[in-house]
Amino acid sequence: MKAIFYNISRVFTLAIITAILTISASAKAGTWTLNDNLGSGTIANWSCWASPYIYDYNDCWNYKGTHVFNNTTSLTDSYYVSLYNGTGWSDVGRPVTLGGWHPPYSFLPTIWCKAQMTILPAISSSGVTAQLEVIDAASWTYVTTKRVQYSTQPPIPKYVITTPNWVPSAKDIFVRIGIIGNGKLSHLYVDDMKVSCTQ
Repeated sequence: MKAIFYNISRVFTLAIITAILTISASAKAGTWTLNDNLGSGTIANWSCWASPYIYDYNDCWNYKGTHVFNNTTSLTDSYYVSLYNGTGWSDVGRPVTLGGWHPPYSFLPTIWCKAQMTILPAISSSGVTAQLEVIDAASWTYVTTKRVQYSTQPPIPKYVITTPNWVPSAKDIFVRIGIIGNGKLSHLYVDDMKVSCTQ
């Protein structure tokens, strides 16, 4: 009887050790990352919208070259987003196909993603309300958003705005950033998009 119990215990212990080693091996994290610095090679991927759209006022455009702000802060090949009438919104964004893993994800460890962009508010009397959005490309519904109110009192630093983490259910998304009207004119420079997914 003791021998049977001993053999069962050994088998059970070996099974537990094997399971732990298997889980440890499969739990090693991997990361997929897309960096877009809005340079000449990727600028064609970006598009602008505004509501209400007013040419050169509620609008956005590519701001090529390196520009220095406040004598210290610089951006290269950024986008300039403007909202002059203080209402509505003005955005710039691009489609992204998540790489590394594809749905369905049920057989893999949990995957989570996040998006971020560098922004530089331009001087205005009211501050800038910026929002970074991740949208499901198929249904055009929000996956996640991050809204932040930035001061525009000089000297103005660059900020990095980052979305909350999300668990992707589809590989095709749309990432966009812009200004939400707060009753006053607002301007924003945006640059350096990064989307990453970790397994």
